[in-house]
Amino acid sequence: MKKIDFIHEFRTQAGQLNSYAIAGDWMRLTETLAADGITLTAADAARWATAGRLPAEAEPLIRDRVTPESAAELDDLATDIAGGSDERAAQIIDDMVRDGVLVDPALVRWREDPDDPDRIIVDVRRPGER
Repeated sequence: MKKIDFIHEFRTQAGQLNSYAIAGDWMRLTETLAADGITLTAADAARWATAGRLPAEAEPLIRDRVTPESAAELDDLATDIAGGSDERAAQIIDDMVRDGVLVDPALVRWREDPDDPDRIIVDVRRPGER
């Protein structure tokens, strides 16, 4: 399929996350997956986008042969187990902090660069470090 046809089909079918930039990201992912023998069509990509997933989020699930519908069911189950959406959001944030994706704001130090007062240096302390 030509890239323009893929992007048109994706943008027509995706209910959200359907900008040209995101469509291009999905197109690049289809090429990456194809190199590994995994087929992802524009319709498949649109289903993932409609489910609220960006290509980088969906890629590991696609490689594990998870469908967007199964991912949504797993998300719903995780929310129920956590005790609700607020509790699930707190778990996700905790996981992201643990994995280093997010940094606890209490651990961030902002200071003026001693060599250049127009610059700010940002340090991240380890938990328990002063």
